[in-house]
Amino acid sequence: MNNFEFLKLLFFAKVYQSRFLLAVYKCWKVILRIYTNTTELSRICSNAVIETGIVSNDLNDLNDLNDLNDLNDLNDSNDSNDRNDDSSDSSHGDKNDLTDDSSDGDKVPLLKRRTSSTSRRDGADVPISVEAIYRVDRSILYSTKLVMERRSLESKDCDLDEVTQSILYKKKFPENESPRTPAAFVLHYCLKKISESYNLANEINARAKTKYDSKNKLHEKKLLELWELLMPDEVLQNRVGEQWTKIGFQGKDPSTDFRGMGMLALDDLVYYAKNYPKSARHALNCSYHPVSWYSFATVGINITFFAVQILRTRQLQYFLFKHKITKDVYHEFFCYLFHSFNEYWTSREPALSIMDFERVFGQFKKNIIRELSERKPMVLNESKDIFPPVKKEN
Repeated sequence: MNNFEFLKLLFFAKVYQSRFLLAVYKCWKVILRIYTNTTELSRICSNAVIETGIVSNDLNDLNDLNDLNDLNDLNDSNDSNDRNDDSSDSSHGDKNDLTDDSSDGDKVPLLKRRTSSTSRRDGADVPISVEAIYRVDRSILYSTKLVMERRSLESKDCDLDEVTQSILYKKKFPENESPRTPAAFVLHYCLKKISESYNLANEINARAKTKYDSKNKLHEKKLLELWELLMPDEVLQNRVGEQWTKIGFQGKDPSTDFRGMGMLALDDLVYYAKNYPKSARHALNCSYHPVSWYSFATVGINITFFAVQILRTRQLQYFLFKHKITKDVYHEFFCYLFHSFNEYWTSREPALSIMDFERVFGQFKKNIIRELSERKPMVLNESKDIFPPVKKEN
């Protein structure tokens, strides 16, 4: 992302965080609509068309929005094969160049024919830029005319074709709202990603509402796994006992601590301890400090609540669009939060006490919100397989 794109994205992030700026921006959109006879959504999609180089001829073979769905899926599945194809492509010279307009080009997915350098922004493994998807998401979220469409996107059984057609009509896309235009394709692709983000939020919310059940063998197994990951050198003597306080639970039976965030809190802690054992054990050791001690597991549950809050208020959208819209990527965000909180807590001078927790945790949350708005890297290990590879520009 160049400096101009970053400043533009930062501007839109700030606009949607301020009622005054949002009101001014809406007035500006009205003026633009009157003078250009276009809407914000149509302009975003049209600009994305220019960025990706789609032309109308590319869509001549598409009969309806079902074909657009197939084409979206083709692009998504093809992205996963790029890592293997890149090395072989370089050895075949110009005849396999994705920008070639020869007859073989028809076999290349639509958005890869003319977008070798612009198809991935900020490491996002998608043909449409992260910025375009994010702005479409913001525009729909704050639109008073697209309330029904937004509710449809929130549904697990969302009909993307129907939502796309409705938005094309309401937002006055050019060429008589035809679904076969490049702008319609961009819109459909963005809606697909937005729908996936709502599905993820629903999945996370459902897990948070799943109560810990001591009679459930899977729940019990996961809880014992957490102990083994954090305390590999100490054998747990009893399922209910004082030992659990060593990893930050409030009482003898840790299952009672999960009442607020359900099984999601346990999932988060286990994921952190399993995937980042060095960071998790370091944080656990820091929690034993004689002055600035804190309850490791209890803080983790608080961080889960904060992470879900960010997800529900859709402040995590850019992060998800940039990486992948999966539960593992959400867990990675939790790991970053816990690691960052421990650093923030232990770096304060003079040393903090547990009486400072509420105040300091509030400051920490504000810092995280700011980092999200500034699009700072917020993962502990971007080289993990769950993240798409970052392509460096030549």
